Amino acid sequence: MFPIKPPYKIGYRHGQKTFYNAAHLGIDILVPEMTPVYAPEDGVISTFFGTQGGQWMTLSTDRAVHRFAHLKQYVAKKGQVVKKGQLIAYTGGKKGAWYSGNSNAPHVHWDIEVEGKFVDPEDYKTEETLDDVRRSINDNFASVWKRAAVKEDNDYFLSRIGKPGVAGIHSSVQLIDKMKYWHAQGEVKWLIERKKVLG
Repeated sequence: MFPIKPPYKIGYRHGQKTFYNAAHLGIDILVPEMTPVYAPEDGVISTFFGTQGGQWMTLSTDRAVHRFAHLKQYVAKKGQVVKKGQLIAYTGGKKGAWYSGNSNAPHVHWDIEVEGKFVDPEDYKTEETLDDVRRSINDNFASVWKRAAVKEDNDYFLSRIGKPGVAGIHSSVQLIDKMKYWHAQGEVKWLIERKKVLG
């Protein structure tokens, strides 16, 4: 799960050379101050203050440590156990503010350490998001399929899941068959096509 909800922009990315000619260990998410930050996973909160990052928060999970810098306000407290998706802080980053460290503009820095190595949060986020979307797809597919089966109404299924002409599909029967295949295979294509037809 991504800790910031859209809209946002990405500034420095993982591994990119920064203004200080050092490799950036995480990503900078460009958002206005007081933007909510949500826990990307279940874990335990810790907080500290650092010269460069200002107000920091860490989220320790069973497989990673997430760190957020330039925070204006903590919501979760040190030692608190939080759940994925729970509000934990608000972003800061205003230049010159005591809580912002060396930040030049409002944003939040997010890095992830796994087994002592920094990983790209965008890659890590993608894996989590795919899992979340697959769960959502399973629930949505089952719900719509059940109603369509009860009503023996393929047109209802079609209206909820897609429409003729998408990815070479020209009938509700073809659509159902193809989606069943994608679902069984667990292919990323399933997610891509679902996004196209559901928006």
